[in-house]
Amino acid sequence: MSGVPIPVIYMDAEIPEEVEFLYEVEEGWRTLVYNFGGPARIQERAVEDMSLLVLSRDGGVLRARGPTRLLLLSGVPIGEPVAWRGSIVMNTWEEIREAFLELERGTFIKRRAYVEDI
Repeated sequence: MSGVPIPVIYMDAEIPEEVEFLYEVEEGWRTLVYNFGGPARIQERAVEDMSLLVLSRDGGVLRARGPTRLLLLSGVPIGEPVAWRGSIVMNTWEEIREAFLELERGTFIKRRAYVEDI
């Protein structure tokens, strides 16, 4: 998929009391909603503070009622395998193993980033 843009939505929404937030979720997209503004009603369900919801890929309208604050992440799934250990995410367990060996050797970071790089 080199050079192919992947559409994503990243939204931080603060929803006042008695206000309903509506967002049309694309069919086929993977959508995550992280509630971090107190108890809320999302998709007509009570959702506790500091809770993550993973929506189906059916699409449709996301509904959230305030007061709350939520982080909405939505995008086209890339369909690649995922191997995950700690803060390192790769496609295979062999890549994870190699990454940890590089960490031990001090060669994991290939180039130091600087503010000027932004």
